Amino acid sequence: MDNIFSSQLRKLRQQKKLSQEALARKMGVTRQTISKWETGEAEPNIERLLALARLFGTNLTYLTTGNSPTDKILLEIDHLSMNFDHPVLSDVSLTIHNHERIALLGSNGAGKSTLINLITSFFRNHHA
Repeated sequence: MDNIFSSQLRKLRQQKKLSQEALARKMGVTRQTISKWETGEAEPNIERLLALARLFGTNLTYLTTGNSPTDKILLEIDHLSMNFDHPVLSDVSLTIHNHERIALLGSNGAGKSTLINLITSFFRNHHA
């Protein structure tokens, strides 16, 4: 029996390029448990659901219903600093949620292009 949670779990696991075995290790369960969750033979308890949501960077609504949450975090940067021959980015923190628009403002040499290049590179590598 296939259900929405089972499909979501399989999809999110595959998007993260995790095997059932690798996910099982991260969750502290057996590969057979992951298989049962993905086939709908069993369902995790609430603590495991919360742990899965955290692991996949989503919330319970998306994990259990497939509905896109408006608060899904697309990218989170915490205390990023970059130096070349001089400091370019210093202690940059930001969170970008689904459906948000962002604007980077600053003077020439403030690191706007560097930050955009890092973000673009991240999305190319993680969403290809």
